[in-house]
Amino acid sequence: MNTEELKEGLYRKGFGESLNSQLDEAIKSGKPEFQLEHAVKIGEDDVNYKLHFRRDDERDKVYFNKYDVAITNPDRKVTEHTFPTEKLITAMEAYRLLTHGELVAVNKNLYNKEGQQYNTWISIDTTGKKDDYNNYPVNSYHENYYQKQPFELKDSLKKLSVPVKELENPQTLERIEKSLKKANLVPVTIMVNGEQTSGTLAVNPKIGRVDLYDQDMRLVERQQQKAELKAETPGQNQDDLKKKPWENQRVNWESKNQRKGMSI
Repeated sequence: MNTEELKEGLYRKGFGESLNSQLDEAIKSGKPEFQLEHAVKIGEDDVNYKLHFRRDDERDKVYFNKYDVAITNPDRKVTEHTFPTEKLITAMEAYRLLTHGELVAVNKNLYNKEGQQYNTWISIDTTGKKDDYNNYPVNSYHENYYQKQPFELKDSLKKLSVPVKELENPQTLERIEKSLKKANLVPVTIMVNGEQTSGTLAVNPKIGRVDLYDQDMRLVERQQQKAELKAETPGQNQDDLKKKPWENQRVNWESKNQRKGMSI
């Protein structure tokens, strides 16, 4: 029996070793199918996981096929979705995908039916209509989707509309890239109209870019474009008003009017 393999899979999915004893008992029971349940508190949310297993007696193996996630927020609103284990989405990534919807996505290297590896971004539309299995629409943007316009996180981070303090440090930049790939909203420090304030980075795989939001979760890019149009004077054209990448802008992060940004 592949018990140790299953335990390793649970660990990689973010369940640690907390379900190992339940798994041992369920396997000993000999049931053809069984479920394990796991409940945690994340912030103010109650999160319940139900893991589904199926036995294959011919191969003397048990398969961990999928897990259900149910998030109950303080207002008692419940958000539910089922994640197939083949997508390699961890328990915390699943929580963030359901909590933030299309503001976040996960980046995974998966295999197709022919055994060929491919890279893809996966997001969940929590505002969309659920299917017959009570699941939200799932959007996948694999590498072929970006053939005409490649999507590289590092390049996209260099094209933001305003300077971001954390991106000036190569080590922090690398951590931000990894964090965005795990369905995180990343808090950062930004400079808008000469004032230091807090902002949030979010990946947008549908468009193939990283979006930057201000402290009120409004797209900073749109604000900057609007301000630039107002500032247009006779003789200027749109080419003159193009935004400069943050890396080409000199920024004094010790300005007097500043709000402390959150660390990632």
